[in-house]
Amino acid sequence: MSVSSRFQLFWLTHFSKPACDRLLYKLIAEKHCRNIVEIGLGDGQRTERMLNTALQYCAADEIRYTGIDRFEAGGAAQLSLKAAHKLLRSMNIRGTLTPGEPRDALKRVASAGLVDVDLIILSGAYEPQSLGLTWWYVPRMLSPEATVLVQSPEPHGTFRALAQMEIAKFAKATPKRRAA
Repeated sequence: MSVSSRFQLFWLTHFSKPACDRLLYKLIAEKHCRNIVEIGLGDGQRTERMLNTALQYCAADEIRYTGIDRFEAGGAAQLSLKAAHKLLRSMNIRGTLTPGEPRDALKRVASAGLVDVDLIILSGAYEPQSLGLTWWYVPRMLSPEATVLVQSPEPHGTFRALAQMEIAKFAKATPKRRAA
C-alpha cells in the first residue's frame, strides 16, 4: 500500500465526516471485505469511500458490491440509479444495483444467488423490522465471518453490529415457506 493510500485510509478512519461512517471503513480495512451489500445508498459518498477502502486490499475484479435503494424515488438528496452505475463503472467494480423497497429488492438478489457476503449495511433510513420476510434469506447469504451493521434512525446515526442471535431471531420470526 502506497503512502498516499495509507494516509487516505488514516483520514477516512479517524477524521472523515460523518463520524459514524468511520466504523465502516475500519471494518472493511480490518476484514478485507470483498462482498458488500449496502441497503440505502444516500448520496453515494459513503459507497464511494467504502469501495475505495476495499480497493486498498484487493483488486477491483475481486470486489462484489450490491446496492439496494429507492434511488430517484427516495427524494432529492438520493443518488440516481444512473449515477450509481457510473460510480461503479468508474471504479471497475462488479456491482448489482437494485431499485425498490429493501424488503422486495433484497429478496430478489438473495434468490438470484447472492452468497458469501462479508458485510451488510442497513442505512438508518430503514428499520431492521422493515425488511420483514427478507430476514429469512439473510443467514444463507452471509459468509462465516460476516458482519451485519444497522444504523440508528437519527441523522448520521451510529452503527451497531447485529449479533448472530439477533439475525437468527429476525429470520425465525418470518413465516415458514411452503415447499414447491
